[in-house]
Formats: sequence, structure tokens, C-alpha cells
Amino acid sequence: MKTSLCLLLAGALLAFATGCASTAQQRAQQTEKLLLASGFHIVPATTPVQQAHLQTLPPAKVTAVKRQGKVWYVFPDAARQQLYVGNSFQYQNFQGYAQDAMLMHAQLETANLTEDSAGWSSWAYWDFR
Repeated sequence: MKTSLCLLLAGALLAFATGCASTAQQRAQQTEKLLLASGFHIVPATTPVQQAHLQTLPPAKVTAVKRQGKVWYVFPDAARQQLYVGNSFQYQNFQGYAQDAMLMHAQLETANLTEDSAGWSSWAYWDFR
């Protein structure tokens, strides 16, 4: 179980990091992978009332809701008629994974910039002290 979670997380981080020019749909899918890796559960919208309510939630955004005295975090997937639901601990995990993915993405961009020597070799050495 722990190995599959690590593999899922690694795949989600890689997908998230390589999605620089991704569409909104791809970003939502990457977020869904991170949510699942964080322990969020999928709750299907099975009734017309639930399906209608799903349409009222902010798309592609994790929202905190209070239900029966507890705080829950929800992420709607209206296209699949489902909701990702997690508690505070799972949301904290998600935030950590998302930060790791953003850092990984930034490092990849920096690596791509530093490895691009094609145009920079014509410049004189910069020595600013």
C-alpha cells in the first residue's frame, strides 16, 4: 500500500511539474492526482440535487466547508459528477505535495534555463561583484 502511494505521488509530482504549458483540464487532473495521493476520497454525486450542487462549487479549486461541526475540504469534478473530499490532515498533506511539485517545477525550469547554452556562449563573461 505504501509503495503504491509513493508511486502514485511520484507520478503525480512528475505530471504536475511537467505541466508548465498545460491546459486548465490538465491542471485539474494533476490536482486530482495530488488529492488522491494526499488521502482525499472520491464521493460520487448520485442524485440530481447533488449533481446540481456540484455545479455551484468553484471549479478547479479546493474549498473549505463546514459540515456537522467539522471542516472538510472539497474539490469538484463536475465532468465526472464527483467530489474529492478530505479532512484537515489530508489537506495539509495536499498542500505539502503541491509545494513540492511547484518547487520541482521551478527547479526544472531553472535547469532548462541554465542548460540553454546556445545563445549565451556569444556573451562575454559576467563578473558582478
